[in-house]
Amino acid sequence: VTVLPGLGGRIHSLHHKPTGRELLHRNPVLQPAAFALNGAWFSGGIEWNIGATGHTTLTCAPLHAALVPAPDGGTMVRLWEWERLRDLPFQVDLWLPDDS
Repeated sequence: VTVLPGLGGRIHSLHHKPTGRELLHRNPVLQPAAFALNGAWFSGGIEWNIGATGHTTLTCAPLHAALVPAPDGGTMVRLWEWERLRDLPFQVDLWLPDDS
């Protein structure tokens, strides 16, 4: 899994190890477009649409990120920010168990 905390915390790539297959659309070019609420959006991966209708205002903004303990005792990625348009704090935890 490739996560881009500096670009809205988007999951840019999800690689299936047993088959070698990429599971997401992985755009080879990062080209922001004037499409989202704050005028910056790009295609590909998984975007977190939090707090607003359509693409989030944070789609190209850096999020806070940290490695934290996972439920199984391993490690997971935590992304968080405060979405100022709606006065909404949010958090996304990304975790893949060892056998996944």
